[in-house]
Amino acid sequence: NECIVVLSTVFTFLVLLVNSFLLFLMTKHTPHSFANFGLVLKFHVINDISTIIAAFAVMNRSIPVDDSFIYISHGHCGWISSTACYLSYGHMTMGGSMTIYIVLVSFIVRLRIAQDRRTSKLSICFFLTVATVPVPLAIFV
Repeated sequence: NECIVVLSTVFTFLVLLVNSFLLFLMTKHTPHSFANFGLVLKFHVINDISTIIAAFAVMNRSIPVDDSFIYISHGHCGWISSTACYLSYGHMTMGGSMTIYIVLVSFIVRLRIAQDRRTSKLSICFFLTVATVPVPLAIFV
């Protein structure tokens, strides 16, 4: 049990460090010609950072038993309340699902760029909103 917590902590901090460094580099060194597509990548990295923080808070283990699951949390959310664990688990699930839709948006934007269409920041924000907002609505409602 302690080994799981230690390995998860090391992995979490490594992933946070790499993603934070990537976000810093994209913010400071993205060329102007790549700035619009860089918006999709920045959104993706921010989603990854928030998802890994939620996963660290939960450190869940789900065990299937017949037609249901037993949910065990090894994370720090248990120090606060079971509601905090539930919300962290919801956020972790939401972040994982949103990743798929963000990748879809990146393919759409790349296709539009390949077809020599100008893709504005506003249209990219529209694509990201339309693709990702239904996920938290479905999870938290």
